[in-house]
Order: sequence, then structure tokens, then C-alpha cells
Amino acid sequence: MAFVLDLAVAVLLWVFFMPVVWKWIIWFLCWFVFVYLGLWEQLYWGERYGMLPKKSRKLGICFFLIIFCVIFNASALSQWKEEMSKTLEGNIHIKEPYTFNGFLLGNNTSGLHLTSPNSPQINIYDFCKISLRVENGKPLLTTDVRDREGNLVVHMVDNHWEISSFPLSWEHNYTNSALEVKDKRGFVVFQEVLHNGRIQLLGEWWNEYHQGFRVTDCIDRNTSKPTICVVVLTDTYHPYEPSITPIFKYPAKDHFGEAIVGTQPHFWERSFLFRVLRGY
Repeated sequence: MAFVLDLAVAVLLWVFFMPVVWKWIIWFLCWFVFVYLGLWEQLYWGERYGMLPKKSRKLGICFFLIIFCVIFNASALSQWKEEMSKTLEGNIHIKEPYTFNGFLLGNNTSGLHLTSPNSPQINIYDFCKISLRVENGKPLLTTDVRDREGNLVVHMVDNHWEISSFPLSWEHNYTNSALEVKDKRGFVVFQEVLHNGRIQLLGEWWNEYHQGFRVTDCIDRNTSKPTICVVVLTDTYHPYEPSITPIFKYPAKDHFGEAIVGTQPHFWERSFLFRVLRGY
């Protein structure tokens, strides 16, 4: 009877919706119960063939639990990535202590400093809603990103972000400290990275009058060095280039939280348990 109930719970999880993490925790517990009854209690066959030594039963349980983790790791990780990639709300933050170093349009090599640690606030409301401030030593961004038709694509308040669903936003990818959003054209329209106590910001903002601007990295024609470009956009003039270079791999359901540039991922980053505990 115990075996039947254990198998019934495992099968029912395929039918009912449940977060991937909890689903796999319950499946793991079901497997543990199955192995425990089979090896420790040795139901149905222990009395007939004799009980195994206690040490052998412990090793057997550990062995089969490890086998479960190895066999189903890839499936669990794939399901979790797909679930996380569909999340339309989250927060940007860094848990480690850091020192605020200002707000930066662009990246570390070609950015325009909007503020410094001594002047930690800026508000841009004339053309678009961008507010940058510091609270308790933490840099916070508030902004609305709209497309050319005025539809809201990204809504962010103090680093808490919400993204419009398809088709207004085509796809997005993120970690605990970064967010990138593509519009329905497949172009990056928002990119924020919280790094070393500094907010690095790129994006494309439009207002209700079909006027906009794009802030992106580019190459200076005179010096051939990286710089920051501000492209003024109108209803009739909205070139694709220079565009914002993605920092994440896509599709997000297969590459959730994976950056394009950086070191090769360690083997433990392919572990479902490690990725869940890390959060991305």
C-alpha cells in the first residue's frame, strides 16, 4: 500500500501545476520513500531472501539518491530555466556589501557619468521618466520604457521591475544584478547592470509624441575608441544602428542568466541545485 501511495503522488505531480523547484523536491522525496521501503525495510522480499546488513542498506540508499540526482539533473534544470525566463517581475540587487560609485550611461570603458558619490541623485522628467537616487547606500533606478506607439514595455520603481508580456516585449533575460529586455523587433531597448556599486544603464526611451532617444555604446569615428552615443529618434527617423549590444545569451529559456562575455561556466553551474540556491 505504501508503494502505491508513493507512486500515486509522483504521478499526480505531472497533472497539477506547481513551481518547478517544489515539484522536484516532492519527486525526490517520493524517490527517497521508494528506496527506503525497498532497501531499508525491504518490503516484500526481505523476509524471503534475508535482510541486508545495515551498512549495506545505508550505502544503497545513498547510491540510489545520487543516481536520481544525476539522471534527472538536466531535465530539472531545463524546466527551471524555462520557468524563470517567463517571470515578468523581479528585483535588481547585490547581496554583497559595496560602495556607491555613481550612475553611468554606458559601460566601464565608454560611459558617461551622470552622478558621483558626492551628488547621488538625478531626475529626468522633461522627456522621459528616469530617476536615479541612493537610499541607505544602495543605488536605485526608477524609469518607464515605452515603444514608439507609447505602449509600456518596462516599468521599474527603485530597481523593482515589471515587464509587459508578448508581443510588447519579445524576450528578456536577467540575473540578480542585471536586466535586459528586447522589444517586438528583437532589439534590446533596456539594459541595466548593477556592478561595483554603480548602475550602468543603456536603453531606448519614447514619449507620447513619438519622440525618443537611444543611449548605446559605439565607436568614435575620429579616435576609433569606444564611446557613448545618444541617437535622437522621431516617428520618421528611427535607424536600427547603432543598436544596443546584448549582454545575455538567447533564447532565455535555454540560457537563463547566462552572459555572452565572461569566463566559461564552471561545471557546478550545470547543477540544478546550485542554480536554484544561487537564484539565477
